[in-house]
Amino acid sequence: MIVLIVKPLDVPLILLQTEALDKRLPQHHKMKELVSNDARRLRAGYNGEKSLDFTLSLLDNSTYYILHNLRIPDTNGFFQIDNLILNKSLCVLIEVKNIFGTVTFDEMGQMIRSHNDIEEGFRSPIEQIVKQEYRFKRWLKANKFPTIPIEKLVVFSNSSTIIRNMTSNRYFGNLVIHEDKLFSRLIQFEERYQEPTLSIRQIKRVIKKLLEQHASQLVDILEKYTISYNDLIKGVFCEHCKEIMNRDHGKWKCGGCGWVSNEVYLNALRDYSILIKGDIKNREARDFLN
Repeated sequence: MIVLIVKPLDVPLILLQTEALDKRLPQHHKMKELVSNDARRLRAGYNGEKSLDFTLSLLDNSTYYILHNLRIPDTNGFFQIDNLILNKSLCVLIEVKNIFGTVTFDEMGQMIRSHNDIEEGFRSPIEQIVKQEYRFKRWLKANKFPTIPIEKLVVFSNSSTIIRNMTSNRYFGNLVIHEDKLFSRLIQFEERYQEPTLSIRQIKRVIKKLLEQHASQLVDILEKYTISYNDLIKGVFCEHCKEIMNRDHGKWKCGGCGWVSNEVYLNALRDYSILIKGDIKNREARDFLN
């Protein structure tokens, strides 16, 4: 058994940006609640994808190639794939959802989450994965790759999530599953598709082209939320109590808990690099670090 993770699951830049922005927004700021909610949602999404790692590592009897978090250009912009699993006979596209509470799919094409007596609507992940499949097939054709069988799954990574199907969609049970059913579903696919359609050389060509075309999403996070530089809390945060630290005889000291560090300022510079820009002048550093 060989399972090759050719594109590992990295923490998305947009998640790091949103969390850094949330940390540096005052509680009274008008965008604080929105940014905090987005940061939690993005972190939950990342944790949900990470929870699949163990299951994917169990794949047996074939050579599998796994690519996480692809963002590929096409004629309509970019399409994203949470997980792409490829072998000589089959490609599997997996959309991961990490949502608490009760999730209901209705006839209007909505996914509705009910939690603590609050209902919230989401885009249908079924429609998302169907569009991903269509665009990926189009991408394969545009890049002159052979046709390959494609299966798709919407995987809910939280085992406590209750899933209700209020639709007449007869394919629902084949598309939407809990994470604990993922391994058995992948084994079913493996048994169903045994005839090779791609050579190892062709697989490597597909992977090479995907990695060449993958483009991380670069966002001006302050512009996204209409926040100015002067709205941000400046300074170096204590890693223990989150208070702002002071420069004291060449070291950083927290007035709240007394923690001392030589290098904690590097975290603040990282915040600057993902929130503002990648380079910083002496004057700008002194201003941001207080």
